[in-house]
Amino acid sequence: MDAKLEKDRMVMGKDKYEAARFELQKKLIDFKELDKNSTDEMRKLQQQLLGEINKEVVGIIRQIGKKENYTVIFEKTIAGAAYFDGKIDITNRVVKALNSK
Repeated sequence: MDAKLEKDRMVMGKDKYEAARFELQKKLIDFKELDKNSTDEMRKLQQQLLGEINKEVVGIIRQIGKKENYTVIFEKTIAGAAYFDGKIDITNRVVKALNSK
């Protein structure tokens, strides 16, 4: 739209060009606002959905922990564990339980 406006600039009057330029800028501002609102809405929806999944995951982890008498269960990517024995990793069991719901 900008390229077409610049191309037609020579055949337009000054007032008509400035009005068209103003409208183009207004459309750009509207587009940016719509883009920002859409991004914000998607972020909120993502947080809501992830929050619901996290609640389910925590519930499953608590069930496993209580049933099998674990003292503590760490989230391996956040806990900062430099090493742990793979035999105690319950990730696949948690995922399997979550998928079965």
